[in-house]
Amino acid sequence: MRLVVSVFAAVLAVTTAVACTGGSPPEGVAGGEQPRPSSMAALGDSITRAFAACGRGGDCVETSWATGTIKDLDSHAQRLTIANRAMLETCG
Repeated sequence: MRLVVSVFAAVLAVTTAVACTGGSPPEGVAGGEQPRPSSMAALGDSITRAFAACGRGGDCVETSWATGTIKDLDSHAQRLTIANRAMLETCG
């Protein structure tokens, strides 16, 4: 059952990413420049959810290496947003 849930979550994430990146190329992409991702998905375990990273039990998603939002964290999502400011506006 756990495998089925994991596969379903992965398919859902890929489908969402494809839906958000479909269509015409983003504005500002020069001739030889590769387009940047407009969304991301983070599937994982306690490390992805930053379990107990805030000094308390439970998830501390604001400090996650993948999707964290606190200032100066430099999470993967923050770096994608800096590279492509439209990411959050397009797929929320």
